Amino acid sequence: MANLLIGSSNLARFYKPEIFKDFRQYQMMKCTTMDSFNALMMEIEAGKNRVVISVLENIIVDSADSAKTEETMDKKIKDSIKMVFSQIQTTSARLPDSKFCLVMPLRRPAVAWYEGKHGLIEDEIKCGISSLTSFNVTRINCICTSLQQFDKDGIHLTEGSGVIFLESILKSSEEIFEAIQVPDDVNDQSPDDLKGLITILKTRFEADNMMFARLREEVDSSANKSREDRVVVTGITCKEPLPRENRQKIEKLKSLVAEIFAEIKPGFEGKILYASQGRNDQTFPTVEVKLDKVEYAVAIRKAFADKKKKGKMTGCLERVFLSNSINVGTRVRIEILKSIAKKISNDKEFAFVASFISRPVLHIRQKNDRNEKPSRSYTFIDAIKQFGTQLQKTDLLDAYAKAGKAFAGQLEQNFVVLKESDSEEAQTNFHKARMQRGRGGRGGSYRGRGAGSNHYEDPNKTPMGSRGQKRSGEEGESSASKK
Repeated sequence: MANLLIGSSNLARFYKPEIFKDFRQYQMMKCTTMDSFNALMMEIEAGKNRVVISVLENIIVDSADSAKTEETMDKKIKDSIKMVFSQIQTTSARLPDSKFCLVMPLRRPAVAWYEGKHGLIEDEIKCGISSLTSFNVTRINCICTSLQQFDKDGIHLTEGSGVIFLESILKSSEEIFEAIQVPDDVNDQSPDDLKGLITILKTRFEADNMMFARLREEVDSSANKSREDRVVVTGITCKEPLPRENRQKIEKLKSLVAEIFAEIKPGFEGKILYASQGRNDQTFPTVEVKLDKVEYAVAIRKAFADKKKKGKMTGCLERVFLSNSINVGTRVRIEILKSIAKKISNDKEFAFVASFISRPVLHIRQKNDRNEKPSRSYTFIDAIKQFGTQLQKTDLLDAYAKAGKAFAGQLEQNFVVLKESDSEEAQTNFHKARMQRGRGGRGGSYRGRGAGSNHYEDPNKTPMGSRGQKRSGEEGESSASKK
């Protein structure tokens, strides 16, 4: 018996048994051509082998890339897929005790015609599966397009996507290899048997959601890490209206933010390369700037946090807020982690969320402990596994509101504890409660040098661009940690 992983460099580069120790160990067999695929399949010895095949995209591109016409290309694509299934049919019939998992092909951005032939390729593979007379071959879906991130060559996956790709196909394969054949009298099951089946299916869905959520957290974390040279600034206004011309407007935004940075960290050396006001052309709800070095962005955020913690953000800086640039999915995870922090804090321990990093973390610390290091730390998925069952729908109103409609149909796959059935009601209740308690202005905002030498604005006047008072816990800790 052998466990074989047949595939190209997108498997060979990232498969290491010590990394994927939760799955069975495979013998990696690199394969990129039809000839090598035939040779490897013929060499598989008799026994209860478990074989994962992920090489279709290579064989298809090699066959069709030289085609001169559309008609010839379609024929070459179909012929290459038929050759693959001919070999699979021969091998699976020769080894009836073995099981084979065929992974649907990855994208290939480097090949201009490939994306346009995706529908044809998929249909032909489904026909190939249907044509098999053996029952020991299963098709595995590839990871979704959004998770397929490639290096500059448009062929090889990035390290993050490669690990996600491998984890996905290994998990799916494991479930297929461990599956028990359903007996012919399945329709004669008793009600108790059906209840057991429902329980198994529910457990399976929960496990799948946990896996998808972990993968998407990984992708979001990578995306956030690539934006660590950005700083998001809120709470600023300008006495004069912004210039209409785009270049002049950007330069004005850069100068306003540069003044704030100089006030927060005198002698700040970072250079602002670009500033963006987002979609709002009239006011200043947020301004995002890109600095010339990641170190400078980290330094100014740290200086802001230190100054705010010590209560030195006074005068014109009191209402300014700096944060890192993260995507919507990460913001939702932060809200969920804050809800967990409130729930689990008690007389002996308090929890808080480290949110100004690419991947938010829940920390737990002993009260009255002089040691500044937390006693326990959890990433999002680890926190959900450990404490997710304690959350009620009312605890997650902020998270539902932050998610909005951006994840419609995929709430559980992204965040596990957010339910599609509760989403609309939860968001409605959140907004009703928000209107009842009032949004409340912050008062003045930083106005830049053009506003006068003291940089103050009338505190009784609601500033242009103010977005209301920030809710408890926005400064990187949950409200529970501030009791």
